[in-house]
Amino acid sequence: MDTRYTVCVIDVPNITAQLFEKGYITQPDWSRLYDWLEKRSIESGSVLIARAFLNYPLRHEKRQREVRHAQIHALQAAGFEVFLKPKTVALDDIDREMVHMLDTLQKQEHIEEVIIVSHDMMRFSLMVYILGVKGIPCTIVGFPRKVGYIRPIGGSSRYVQHEIFSIDNIPGLLRLAQQPA
Repeated sequence: MDTRYTVCVIDVPNITAQLFEKGYITQPDWSRLYDWLEKRSIESGSVLIARAFLNYPLRHEKRQREVRHAQIHALQAAGFEVFLKPKTVALDDIDREMVHMLDTLQKQEHIEEVIIVSHDMMRFSLMVYILGVKGIPCTIVGFPRKVGYIRPIGGSSRYVQHEIFSIDNIPGLLRLAQQPA
């Protein structure tokens, strides 16, 4: 019997930017997300592949460097593989690398489910469509009002099999900022 995989990719800069915009003052408890993913993969009888993607600015202040190192450490300690990409210009993001990894895996491995943790789905529409054509369900984890939607390719939503799951529903992942007294 072939091993089946649950594959998760996380757009860390995208999610953390949204958290701070929404009033969260601390990084997510990444171990809670990993536990949620692991439970989900065990329930489906699959093996978890969980990769976190980050940009790493080449020029940054000491504080930014400390925050990025703390993120990397927290993600690795939680169990995630971490993919780092140098950020050379402001618009340089990691979406292409995430899509490339998903494309490679969906061609080579037996995938049970794909989970994309991001609020920005513009670059993922085609990949979600391809996964749907192959019968591979896709779950988008983010802030439902900000996630945007997966646009049907060619005017048909027949193959677009995805679920939007609110990141707020993962127990213990997020901690709200304390309101001033």
